[in-house]
Formats: sequence, C-alpha cells, structure tokens
Amino acid sequence: MSRSLIALLLLSGIVHAAEVDEDQYAYVIGASVSMGFNILGRGYSPPLYALENLGYPRDRVVKKTVITGSFRHKLKWLEQKFSSHPPSYIMGLDLFHHDVRQKNDISPRTYGYFDEMLELLAGSGAQVILGYTWTRYDNQATIDEMNAYLDDKRAAYPNLHFFPAHDVLDALSKPGHSFRYDVNGVRLSLTPDIRRKLLLDVVHPNDRGARLMANLLIDIANATADNPAPYYDVSDIQAMLVKARPKR
Repeated sequence: MSRSLIALLLLSGIVHAAEVDEDQYAYVIGASVSMGFNILGRGYSPPLYALENLGYPRDRVVKKTVITGSFRHKLKWLEQKFSSHPPSYIMGLDLFHHDVRQKNDISPRTYGYFDEMLELLAGSGAQVILGYTWTRYDNQATIDEMNAYLDDKRAAYPNLHFFPAHDVLDALSKPGHSFRYDVNGVRLSLTPDIRRKLLLDVVHPNDRGARLMANLLIDIANATADNPAPYYDVSDIQAMLVKARPKR
C-alpha cells in the first residue's frame, strides 16, 4: 500500500501494524541508502518505510549514520544507546559498504571491526537485517569475499538476516544482471532498463524503489514476527513495468 493509504488504514483500524512495547526501539544504521539521502538532497529510506509498517513511529526509531572510520567510537555509541533504548529491530542496507566498496583486500583490523560490530548488533537480542555489500568498481572478488564472510556470520547468529542489496542494485545498474522480486504474491523482474523508474541515481531509491525494498525487508521481518506487518502496494509499479515492456 502507499504510505498515505497505510497511515489512513492504520488510523481506521482496517490494517493493523505490529504492536510495539513502549520500551522498545528500532534502529536504522548505515550510510546514505539506509538513511534516505543523496547528493541531490532528501531521498527515501527503505528501512524507515519498513519500520513504519512494522509499527514503529519515527520517534521510536534511532538513526545513526555509520561510514568508514572511527570504528571504536561507533561501537561505543551504539553500546551506550542500546542500554538506554533497547532495540527490537536493527536495519542497515549499507552498513559495511564504504569499508569495502573500493578495496582490493580487507585488512585483519577491518575484519576485527566487523566481528565486533556484528557481535554487538546480534548480541542485543534484536532482529538484525543488514544488506550484503555491492560494488560499482573492479573489485568484485573482494565483494564476494565479504559476502561469504557475512554468510558465515549469519550461520553463527540466528537473529542475523541479510537483505539482497547486491542482487537488487546489480540488477538495476549492471547489464546482464536481473533480480526476481517475489513478495506477497507479486512477481517482478528487475533489470537495468527500468533503473530510472526505481532509483534517483545509480543506488539511491525513489519512492517506488523504496517501497519495493521495504517490502523485501518486511518479508524478512515477517518470517520471524508473531504479527506479520502489512506490505506496501506496488500495483502502480506493476502497471508501469507492463507499459514499459509491451508484449511482443
């Protein structure tokens, strides 16, 4: 559903978001794709969209921009914040993106930071949904190594889940790639020819793209939720893609 329609239905009681205890918070951590901004100004945050349908008003969402550097400061800040604002969800689509996006290797020190960050996030007890890393540079081997590392960590932490950011963004920006969106009975094929319909640039989503990504996040969250959250309506996107790809 659209954001405005969801809000109206929530108020009317027709659609019910998940109930959130007063002492629970959600966190959005990461860089520009997570936060919802780009060089042109305000953007759209898929995690914020998803958390809205999961029942978290904006005043119950803690946002922290986390980019390369100051590892110790980030860990300390989050640790202190968790003690006063306990998280039940933590989402970040590009938490480690800037640490590896132009690197041809990942240092032991950087892996040590990743270890500490994931231990802190998963150790909070929250459902943690992070994005796999991706690249627009000639370092795909490093990205593959990083994502294999994340898979190993997922096996170690049952509350750690991963959003297919690499598959989605590669499908929209790299020729020859595609992604099969299959959520809530809706199936769409994402390919580079529709990038401008879903992204503001090469990585940051517009409202349509944010709704699609939010639905993928909600789908991951609903797999472990007692009360599944509603999905956003994407029928306008379906219609747009049918029009953009007429049958031959």
